[in-house]
Amino acid sequence: MPKLSIIIPAHNEEVNIVKIIKKIENVLNRNKISAEIIVIDDNSTDDTSKNIITLQKKFSNLRLIQRQDKKAGVGRNFKIGFAETKGDIIITMDADLSHDPEEIPNFLKAFKNVDMVSGSRYIRDGKEELDIKRKIISRGYSLAGRILLGIKMCDISTGYRAYSKSALKKITLESKGFAIHSEIPIKFFLKNFRIKEIPISYKKRGSGFSKLRYTKEGKDYIKILLNAFKKRLLRI
Repeated sequence: MPKLSIIIPAHNEEVNIVKIIKKIENVLNRNKISAEIIVIDDNSTDDTSKNIITLQKKFSNLRLIQRQDKKAGVGRNFKIGFAETKGDIIITMDADLSHDPEEIPNFLKAFKNVDMVSGSRYIRDGKEELDIKRKIISRGYSLAGRILLGIKMCDISTGYRAYSKSALKKITLESKGFAIHSEIPIKFFLKNFRIKEIPISYKKRGSGFSKLRYTKEGKDYIKILLNAFKKRLLRI
């Protein structure tokens, strides 16, 4: 059984997905890391799945899950991926090349006596290429988490993380969309799981357009934070 599973949700990322898979495979080979890569194609209308199927002829550790009912959202796709993984450690990444595969060894190196290693754009040596609006929203949300919950994380909304599969099994995930990126660390924190942040370099996406819409997803992010705040008050 592979020690590591890498999950990449994708929707209309036909160009980026080929590039990131090749980059990941190169990193795994150079560092002698045994891992499976699971791509979850969420109803793409381009050649995302077709390109993965082509890559599978070269990479035997590459798996494809195709969703063809209706667009499910990142949260649902992660839950499907978590259930399908064979590894003890699960790394989640974006398909758009914003997360650098060269940092995968850093996550594994830091994964000692912890339940989650979270990539951070905002701690020392962390970098990000975000427009001012996304930067303000992202930093502001993380600040709210520290104030309301006392969670000692500088970047609650990143999607580049390594999780213990056994820890993930102990929480119930509800988010259907991007808010799952915040739901997981917050629920880990409420259960007193061990969390560590490491710096990452977040880059501008490759080709295509971002699927994140704050006007649509924002209420879910806020709901997660407020529900966690209520639970913390009840404990007090």
